[in-house]
Amino acid sequence: MKYNFKLKKMKREIIYVCVVCASLALSSCSNVINEKGASSTFSAFEKEFADRLSPDNKNDKNVVKLIGFKTFPIEDDSLKQNYKTMIESDLGKEMRQRYAFADDFSFFRMYFPLHTAIVDYDGKTYTADEKGMVSIPNLKDTRKIKVIGRKKSETVTGAGSNTIEDDRILLKNELKQETINGVQTGYSIEGNICVFDMGFLVGMF
Repeated sequence: MKYNFKLKKMKREIIYVCVVCASLALSSCSNVINEKGASSTFSAFEKEFADRLSPDNKNDKNVVKLIGFKTFPIEDDSLKQNYKTMIESDLGKEMRQRYAFADDFSFFRMYFPLHTAIVDYDGKTYTADEKGMVSIPNLKDTRKIKVIGRKKSETVTGAGSNTIEDDRILLKNELKQETINGVQTGYSIEGNICVFDMGFLVGMF
């Protein structure tokens, strides 16, 4: 019985990986799909995602949860239908932990914590932990938080456009909470949560 259970679980995981990989192959990563109202549509998911990462820090006003997302369009109608069917299945429960879909299934967002991100707040830098949690003393306005890089590791060593300083990888263009050409590159939501569109930072997080 235990063997059959493990086999079924493994089969679900394989199917899950295959479908997601197929969608990424058919789609091009884009930060252009960030429509007006998209932030309100996805904000409920973002709050739940952040709470799952750190259920014990909800009331700490000096702790900020940093999360990022990448956006993937779904242009193929049959693939849209496959996703609709999948998220209603048992496998869909696992998908809904990290993936949020537009109501019309025209695109989805893949979310993740900003693991060991380095942020700037009022001229001082702070480093997040592996869950994207960062403690900032006397925090007053989360909208001032900028992501300037991340901690260097064995698996993350930076790219040609980055600046390497000791154990830090600094971005050429820091991520601010602003709107550029109608696209929100970053924003804050209640609960000390900062969300950043990471669609154009391949391999950084």
